Amino acid sequence: MHNDNLNIGLDIGTSKIRVVVLRPNLEGGCDVLGVGSSPSKGLRKGSIINIDAAVGATKEALHQASIMSGVNIKSANVSISGAHSKNINSRGIVAIRGSSVMAKDVERAMDSACAVSIPAGYKVLHVLPKEFTIDDHSGIKDPMGMSGVRLEVDVNIVLVLTSAYSNIVAICDKLGLAIVGIHLEQLASAEATLSDDEQDMGVVLIDNGGGTTNIAVIKNSSLIYSNTLQIGGYNYTRDLAIGLSMPEGEAERIKIEHGVVNMDIVDPSNIIPIPSVGRKEDRQTSLEVIASILYARGEEVYKILLNDLTDKGLIHDVGAGVVLTGGASSLLGLDKLASDTLSMSVRTGSNSTLGLSGFTDYVEDPSYSVALGLALILFKSREPIRSKSPRVAKKRQQNKGRVKPSRSPVSSNNTNSRHAYGNRNRDDDGVGGGTKRTTEKVFGALGRWFKEFF
Repeated sequence: MHNDNLNIGLDIGTSKIRVVVLRPNLEGGCDVLGVGSSPSKGLRKGSIINIDAAVGATKEALHQASIMSGVNIKSANVSISGAHSKNINSRGIVAIRGSSVMAKDVERAMDSACAVSIPAGYKVLHVLPKEFTIDDHSGIKDPMGMSGVRLEVDVNIVLVLTSAYSNIVAICDKLGLAIVGIHLEQLASAEATLSDDEQDMGVVLIDNGGGTTNIAVIKNSSLIYSNTLQIGGYNYTRDLAIGLSMPEGEAERIKIEHGVVNMDIVDPSNIIPIPSVGRKEDRQTSLEVIASILYARGEEVYKILLNDLTDKGLIHDVGAGVVLTGGASSLLGLDKLASDTLSMSVRTGSNSTLGLSGFTDYVEDPSYSVALGLALILFKSREPIRSKSPRVAKKRQQNKGRVKPSRSPVSSNNTNSRHAYGNRNRDDDGVGGGTKRTTEKVFGALGRWFKEFF
């Protein structure tokens, strides 16, 4: 099967490498063709420390997804850890040249906003418009066609370490995998987990990963803040291993099987057998002791997040509360701990399977949120497939000319997808091939015109 109509997400995480393969269907949704997962190697706290080891682990995950889906995977949308990112808020101001705002006006405004000093060792990954202003009328999401004299745009510029970006490219090059795009983990998670209402009202998305905890604040369908803590599920495991003097592998097993951070639901009489390090005899401990160790780490994480949100003045800016995702969010009672610490409403998010069919039970797992989100971002950036069904074709004809605004925090305004969806320097890096696709689209249209005319 060819990759032309496939949407493939590749999440290179600290604890797991995940792959999701989606194929558009005639109903306007996607079929989940397959998934792949393998333990990560060569990564630590979101950073690649051994490229060859990371290549081997990624190859295994891609192989599993290929076998399950029957697809020879040749390209993918890839994640990059928020541990390597930083945000710059900027504003661009330009004069509107015609009687109303055109696409070129929007692009000039975006370019003006990007005229900022970039720290050494960093490069621009995303330029995300937050809102537009026309002649002091603010809060505009889509300025196209509106009249005015002056156009302003507030943007969030997401920067990533050039070295981290290059390491991702190097892994894919060694695998012979073409990169469709590279996206911040938080944006991909948001795509898979959050509802439109949550993105509009304001929400804090907390991705509890294996090596890091990513945070994203989204309001009015735009990313307004992101950050990454160098604390993740591995730290919970490490605490158990040290606190109970057991091998880390066994500590991970006990965390998965008996992990709980809500002390109110713990039965002190529940006794758990635990192995010892070396040749010592196995011992026993109570579930209460296990829970107290995990609780201490969880409380630390969410107190740090509370201080971060408070310092940035965002704690009262999120009407929809907090959504937890990521593999470590499966700890029993973590939602209550987060709610008690942050004094906000909290829900544990499962990936939305609305519009999906096929192996949906696999991608509902929060640990697949980044990989699924990457595939969905790619799906939404492409034109729908043509249908031979008269019913579907008629419906599309009726909707022709209607523009549906994007609800994704990756692109809060669909008038400027080049800035919203990828690197401003993607063609220079050999990733994306935007110029080639544009050329093919223009000359393809000319060819069809000549054929019809003559």
